[in-house]
Amino acid sequence: MVDMDTVIRDLQQDADSISSMVDVIGRVAEQMNLLALNAAK
Repeated sequence: MVDMDTVIRDLQQDADSISSMVDVIGRVAEQMNLLALNAAK
């Protein structure tokens, strides 16, 4: 049987990983917006 503490710890690690990926995607999107604005000038 899987220990509940292990499940919670694994879920937290997965949530942290997802949060990091979302941060990277947000930074990339921001840079793309800046590039688009510069290209439009």
